[in-house]
Amino acid sequence: MHEASWEKVYTSLTVDEAWNAFADTLNTTAEKHAPLATKRVRAESLPWLTCEIRELMRKLDFHHKRAQKQKSSDEWIKYKELRNKTTRLIRNAKQDYYSNLIEENKKKSSKSWKTLKSVICTKYKTSTIGSIETDGDVIQERKEISQSFAKYFCTAISKLRQRMTSEIGRASCRERV
Repeated sequence: MHEASWEKVYTSLTVDEAWNAFADTLNTTAEKHAPLATKRVRAESLPWLTCEIRELMRKLDFHHKRAQKQKSSDEWIKYKELRNKTTRLIRNAKQDYYSNLIEENKKKSSKSWKTLKSVICTKYKTSTIGSIETDGDVIQERKEISQSFAKYFCTAISKLRQRMTSEIGRASCRERV
């Protein structure tokens, strides 16, 4: 702090200028001697993540940085091999963990549903349809939209039934001949 240049603070004409100069000097000094470090924090634990996989992930990061620095094809090959091995181990560990969890809870419906919900990504919710166009008209009312979909699918099912009955009729006529 003694080596910092405080001249701007002393020569400022207003209190606001002095404060801004002081804050800038303090922030510059703090950033120089105690820079902010970014850390990655996971919100929830990953029970399938074993010590072996964590160690492999560390090696993977190390070899990735090394390959980027050295730009060596051998290092990139080593990195890709580790990446593929890590990915394979993670997939297998997840599959084993969730298979065992489902197997353990198959007779307990509430725990089974809880397990399935944790496996299936539910953070993305479906969005509502704002408007649709049918027969040249734009429909925006929710009730009319749902009725339009119902009409469409009922018509599609009717057409499928007609096609199926006509195909079945033709097939049975061929069998008789």
